[in-house]
Amino acid sequence: MADINKLIIELRDNPSTYEALSDTEVADLGNIVDQTRPRPTMTQSEVWQAVDIPELMTLADGDRALVALVLSFLEIDPFGNEATLFIALFPTDGVTITALQAARQEPVSLFEKLGIGLVFPRNVADARRNM
Repeated sequence: MADINKLIIELRDNPSTYEALSDTEVADLGNIVDQTRPRPTMTQSEVWQAVDIPELMTLADGDRALVALVLSFLEIDPFGNEATLFIALFPTDGVTITALQAARQEPVSLFEKLGIGLVFPRNVADARRNM
């Protein structure tokens, strides 16, 4: 459900972007998934899929145990202590860290990034009426 108040603010703050567009065009433009934002959490599976097995096997037994410990968490903070630990354990220019850096970003639309949500043409019409 679209947050109409936030949509009104976006339309009001960026009139040159939206004023010549129809309600459908505004909704289509704002719903295009062409941006990224930091993910608040990642699952064990998502982190495991980013781990490069050859890099993992080069780690000392104790370091592999730390990786296993992190992978036992239900949710993993991609910007917290877990990330700091992985950066300390794996080569910073290696496959694992590169993959994790990409995976901790999620693709979103502009409206999602602004906290507006999925917008339909009727939402744009409502926002314009209430401006």
